[in-house]
Amino acid sequence: MRRIKKEKRRSAEEEWIILKRQIYRLSVEAGWPLEYILEMPYSSFTECLLSFQDPPRQGPAVRDVEAELDRLKELNYKSMRSRI
Repeated sequence: MRRIKKEKRRSAEEEWIILKRQIYRLSVEAGWPLEYILEMPYSSFTECLLSFQDPPRQGPAVRDVEAELDRLKELNYKSMRSRI
């Protein structure tokens, strides 16, 4: 019987650091101002980020983007609740 490794869950702080790096990378590679990127819907941000990867990949399915967005909202909610 094989043991299945549990995937280590990232903390909200780790997720935020990764997201900040992605935003900065997209800003540098695309030459867009940060304000423009921060106002993008998450799905558009993901598509743009993927288009600048080597080699370009097809973007994730809409349900995957929505699931990731829901997960990030939940992380944000939990981090806000822990501050109260």
